[in-house]
Amino acid sequence: MLAIWLSPVYILVNVYFIWRILKWLHICHGVFGSRRFRVGFCILYAFLAFTPLTAYLFKDGLVHRILKMLNNYWFGILLYMGMIIFLADGILFILKKSRRKRAQWIKSRNGFRIYGGICMVLITAVSAYGMFHPRIIKNNQYEIPIEKECKSRKALTVVLIADLHVGYSIDELHVKQMVRKINRQNPDLVLFAGDFYDNDFKAIGNPEKVARYVQQIKSRYGVYGCWGNHDVKEDILAGFTFPQEEGLIDDPRMREFMEKDCGIELLEDEVAWIGNDFYLVGRKDPSRSEKLLETRKTAEELLEGLDHNNPIIVMDHQPKEYEELEKAGADLTVGGHTHNGQLFPLNLLMKRIWENPSGYKKIQKMHTVVTSGVGVWGPAMRVGTDSEIVTIIVSFE
Repeated sequence: MLAIWLSPVYILVNVYFIWRILKWLHICHGVFGSRRFRVGFCILYAFLAFTPLTAYLFKDGLVHRILKMLNNYWFGILLYMGMIIFLADGILFILKKSRRKRAQWIKSRNGFRIYGGICMVLITAVSAYGMFHPRIIKNNQYEIPIEKECKSRKALTVVLIADLHVGYSIDELHVKQMVRKINRQNPDLVLFAGDFYDNDFKAIGNPEKVARYVQQIKSRYGVYGCWGNHDVKEDILAGFTFPQEEGLIDDPRMREFMEKDCGIELLEDEVAWIGNDFYLVGRKDPSRSEKLLETRKTAEELLEGLDHNNPIIVMDHQPKEYEELEKAGADLTVGGHTHNGQLFPLNLLMKRIWENPSGYKKIQKMHTVVTSGVGVWGPAMRVGTDSEIVTIIVSFE
């Protein structure tokens, strides 16, 4: 419903951008003022601006895939186009009101050409960087001491991955690069902390190759995972989800693909006793559980009955309920979900929303690690954040 209410605002903003761009182009050269060019430009712009709707209406097939991919890039471009044009227009307004002689040049045709040129260069440069940057997967490493004894090991190498969102923006080549980086860490344990999918199993272009690459992960104790809020089947329009017919939101192919094809053992409010050394606890995602009308155990319910002399690692997609987990006896909690904002300036707001939006933070006796994610959601861009896997070197004392 909110998407429908906001649609007039979206249309008006785009009409304003069309007007500003055409005005600048016409001043740059007379050919851009011709009726033929203006009509062609408006048609092309409208095609891109309406990809959220057309991708939603075309449910399947190659056309749907192309429109979804264009839509994901378009939203990122639109974000920075809006930021840069509105900021530049604000500066332009102030300069025009200024009585200083040095500021009067902006009222000239050359001044407007320079103004528009700077905007276009910035929009193009930031958008191009944002499209390319998510393809580079970094490895961030943290060393964490847990003051408990581990029977057979003094250290444990854990690789944490979250928010892959394999689908329209993340393909099998990205998965291949991710697996290669994981194996370079020689992990003892690999954890997929939710949002393996991008709300649609059919979004995966080549599931056979994705499964084959994930199966190549080498880990002493195996590969475990938990669900995230996007690991359900939902129709999305401009970032807003719409109600599904009863029973369709839980796509059984998602579970089968992860467990049987990829070899990931899912933990849903369950505890695994790993190597007779430590506990691994996987939690249900609260948002997903609410949509599926499932119950989610409390931290106390999950951890009661465990031998707290042994290390306890908790995997939870959303980095929340830290106080409850610490009181229940968790030693290390890992998660994702935040993307660390994914795009500037959203990354600047994350610390106001999440206790630990990304990286490492110790909360009383409990250690927490949150990854900014290995993929992207929504706009197929990253600016001010990185795609990453996280290597956690746990030492036992």
